[in-house]
Amino acid sequence: MAIEAVPLSPSSPFQEWQRAFAALGSAEARGDAHSEILRLSAEVIRAHNAMTVDRLQAGWRPPDDVLKQLTVDEALLAERDDTTHS
Repeated sequence: MAIEAVPLSPSSPFQEWQRAFAALGSAEARGDAHSEILRLSAEVIRAHNAMTVDRLQAGWRPPDDVLKQLTVDEALLAERDDTTHS
């Protein structure tokens, strides 16, 4: 008996971005550790990029600055954290 793949909802990437953003906001409000804030920030960026790519694949034609931001975000995610917080 084969299991059929359930297609993702068209709003799934947006919902993932909303969840990531809410988790970051909650962590900031609680005063979570800097490392957790950084981890959650990266999740927000990845979810936002995934949402943007999903929209591109659906035919959206954004301004050039949106596409440039995807490249900048990927570079940011590859950088080492050089901040220090107590």
